[in-house]
Amino acid sequence: MLPMKDAEDVPIIALTADATDEARERVRTAGMNYLVSKPIDHDKLFYYLSQEFTK
Repeated sequence: MLPMKDAEDVPIIALTADATDEARERVRTAGMNYLVSKPIDHDKLFYYLSQEFTK
């Protein structure tokens, strides 16, 4: 987690080749919003982006 107050609103999408449940938990624990694993699922990536940009 970033210690700056304004950093709370910055969406973070993790990109990794590790798609295990443990990797997903590490992403959540680190404060990231989404995880996209390789090979990139473009539909999933665009969905996550649209979720953030339509808020």
